[in-house]
Amino acid sequence: MKAFIANGVVHLRLPWAHTLKEKRAVIRSLTDRFRQRHKTPLTRLHGVEAHQWEILGFAVIGADHGQLQATANKMLNTIEEQEGEFQISAGRIRIDEIDLSDLARFLPG
Repeated sequence: MKAFIANGVVHLRLPWAHTLKEKRAVIRSLTDRFRQRHKTPLTRLHGVEAHQWEILGFAVIGADHGQLQATANKMLNTIEEQEGEFQISAGRIRIDEIDLSDLARFLPG
């Protein structure tokens, strides 16, 4: 038995933002829209106190690699669709396999 975890990370630049309030308004709009569309949080990972950049990430788990890849790509596309409000200077998706065979002993039968 196996499962897969997909995680995505993006580095956003907001060169026009001069205050944290300006940046947070854009980030809040993005994270709210992401959560509403995907029922998954887009988490602020680094740069929370920086004025002009931030790193955000998401993670999902599933049993089908292809379906998980498609889901992660859609999630990344949701971020890219709003790129006029910010610039994406880097982004990536990574999928890792998890071996669940040690859990088989808990299955009935």
